[in-house]
Amino acid sequence: MRNAVWLATGITAGLASCVPAAGQSDRPAASEAAAGSSGDALAGLSFRLRAGGVYTAEADLDGGAGKVSLGRIGTSLAVSGHPDDRSALTLRLGAEFSTYDFKDVATFLPGGGDPVDNAARYGVGLVYSRMLDEHWGLFGGGTIEFAPADDASWGDALLGSGFVGATYQIRDNLSVGLGVGVASRLEDDARFIPIPTIDWQISERWSLHTADRAVDIRGLELSYQATDQIQLFLLGGWASREYRLDHSSAAPDGVFRDERLPIMGGVAWDFLPHATLELGAGPTSGPTIKSSTPRVPRSPMPTRTLR
Repeated sequence: MRNAVWLATGITAGLASCVPAAGQSDRPAASEAAAGSSGDALAGLSFRLRAGGVYTAEADLDGGAGKVSLGRIGTSLAVSGHPDDRSALTLRLGAEFSTYDFKDVATFLPGGGDPVDNAARYGVGLVYSRMLDEHWGLFGGGTIEFAPADDASWGDALLGSGFVGATYQIRDNLSVGLGVGVASRLEDDARFIPIPTIDWQISERWSLHTADRAVDIRGLELSYQATDQIQLFLLGGWASREYRLDHSSAAPDGVFRDERLPIMGGVAWDFLPHATLELGAGPTSGPTIKSSTPRVPRSPMPTRTLR
């Protein structure tokens, strides 16, 4: 099997750490932790701005039906505060833009043509977490998202999700958690997603935790704090996308889905007091591309798997 190699870059800026997204441990950079003592001017609010990009090199479609490559950029802003000394609330805004380049895909869809060229995601989410006592904590929240391809109707591209879970502090350097999320899908039944979490400070420099980096790639990360400004990491995760197509696409008013399991190794550099540059690369395993027309007007179109 050929694995497409992809590169990712990200920029993170903040004045303090934010509440974990969807129950994940979003660990602050060393510079952010140091900045927490100077946050009085912001009346207890903290901010994080993230921008990133990912490129997936050209890969074969199953059965010799053609090739596809992917370029993606995205940005998000999180604003968090503490209603009391045991809870935290975070508002997140995000946008992401993807470009697909298909080659020789005449047999991918009946009648030929590329399933999609450009697509976008725009979302807003709210996350709440609370410590019940010295061991137990709760988290929950939800998101609303629009995912249109070029010229597609925003009204038909609405997605929503919600999640809830609990964490348990085993000892000072180790906490674990488990939650469940439910997410709507375009032209399909809702999906239930387990949300495991871990935050383990193995030693002064090594840690293992659930995290997210680059463009909405979330998973389990092993990191090493090489210096006060430089962190090395290895992240394995899951990335899933679906977009509403426009009426003139190869699957008119249909849905395009893209799911993959990327693995990324890289470095995070705190090059400014409140900014971090992330750079990584790695393979993506088992990416799957699907394109279908709406349920009622037409029957589902074929599925092709990337190799």
